[in-house]
Amino acid sequence: MPGDNPRTALLLAASLAGGERAALLVERFGIASLAAAIYPEGDELRELVGVLEAPSLERLAQRIDPACASFPFSTEGGRGSVLLPGISESHISAQVRVQLDLLVAAIAESLDETPVFAYADHLSEGITIYRYPGGEPEIEYINRSAARRIKATPEEVTLDPGELFRNEKNRRVALDLMAKVRSGNDAIIEQQIHALDGSAYWVQLHALPLPEQDGTQRILNITSDITGVLASEERENVITSCIDVVADAIAVFRIDRFRPESASLVYGNEAFHALAGKSDGETPLSVRTQTGEDLLAQYLPAIIAEETIQREVAVSAGDGTTTLAMELHAHCLRSDVSEADFVTISLRDIGARIAAERERRMLAHAIDESLDLFAIGDFVPPSRGGSHIRYINPAFAHLVGYTAEELLGRSSGILISRNNTQQLLTTLTECIETRRDSNHELMLRTKDGRDIWCEFVTQPIFDDSEEGGYWLTVGRDITMRKQTMDQIALLTWVLDEIDSRITIYEPAKTNEFQVAYENNASAESGRHLFLELVKEGGIAEK
Repeated sequence: MPGDNPRTALLLAASLAGGERAALLVERFGIASLAAAIYPEGDELRELVGVLEAPSLERLAQRIDPACASFPFSTEGGRGSVLLPGISESHISAQVRVQLDLLVAAIAESLDETPVFAYADHLSEGITIYRYPGGEPEIEYINRSAARRIKATPEEVTLDPGELFRNEKNRRVALDLMAKVRSGNDAIIEQQIHALDGSAYWVQLHALPLPEQDGTQRILNITSDITGVLASEERENVITSCIDVVADAIAVFRIDRFRPESASLVYGNEAFHALAGKSDGETPLSVRTQTGEDLLAQYLPAIIAEETIQREVAVSAGDGTTTLAMELHAHCLRSDVSEADFVTISLRDIGARIAAERERRMLAHAIDESLDLFAIGDFVPPSRGGSHIRYINPAFAHLVGYTAEELLGRSSGILISRNNTQQLLTTLTECIETRRDSNHELMLRTKDGRDIWCEFVTQPIFDDSEEGGYWLTVGRDITMRKQTMDQIALLTWVLDEIDSRITIYEPAKTNEFQVAYENNASAESGRHLFLELVKEGGIAEK
């Protein structure tokens, strides 16, 4: 047992209190603050501070924490108690109670044997005594913890007891403390103190009156450094403010690991409260599924078992009339210091995404079923071996005789026939290099070596991706059209070589005709007997 080391004993008491710091209160002096202690009369500090004017032990304990387990002890100098703030006696098991009883005995033993100053210098709390000769504050006593915070040693402070208060802000704090003590109010404040080197830190000061000495007023201060706590609170406030403005609904629930079905809301951002709607006061605030079931209750077993889950869920909006498609992310946070765990959930509205995916699937299906040719390529220019094929629809793949898998990732040049004119290939290359629209008729080379004519419109589509965008090419097979035009051209040449006059007429308006074609022989004669007969009405009815 730590009977020969009171500091270790006090730390052990803190650990047994489930993470709460322990407080030692002595009835004869009636003063304590968390891990700081002032001992019964008969020790060195008694001669320094005199008889402390403080309320009874019970009232002082209630000031620290209304829920406080008490373990009394006796020493040669007086009676006292070990108090564990934040811990009620009903929550202490029999095994822990036995340990605490042994601990209290060890602490009582150590108090009779340990000089108070040796103990006070090992406390994490700062202990100082202010005196006010002529109304201005000075330091009468300071332990090592308090001296360390102001960047000095107790010996240096003793040589110049008023140096700390040459800083006007520190002086004002000391005067405010004395004013509070005089008014009978609880002098417990949080204040920023400036060290001797100009740096600053935050402390919680608990001031209690001491008897005057030679007509000089004096107070006892017990200080705890809360710089880290305030910084943590500030970070928490900043994070909370950020989370409150996001569109996702975010909440944290506390889960009792022995009764996981009882979940209590610890935090919910504004989006979560809007989604959950108003509580009737009897049931806890929660999000409901489409069927009215509590969302967390439905997925809690999976969250605890898997620790992290992701689901698409349908939830009822706060007004109860709208169903929203949302993506649920949930994570279980295990606690090592308590019997409670925490579950965080975030809900993101994916209605727009689902609608976009539905439209994309519909468009993709239409393109896949289209008889027109569709292809998508990247922005890699021909000078660097591109553009590479990223998508080709079934109609295109069928036309060129390749499968989509055979073409994906390959340069689109594999499909261009060498029989195209050099001027056309040069123009096409320049358009791709400079990312300009192009509209062209081009011969493609099929997998079996045939050339087919296609008409293409190629357009660059720009976006914010790393590649910068892609090419969209839409086309159609015009081989039959090209063949028909070639056949017409051949037929026209043959007719032009015939000596007989050949004229082809086509209807223009009702009972009217016009020349659609005439060969060279007919054009040279300049005669259009058929049209003359029409004008004379000779064959109007025919």
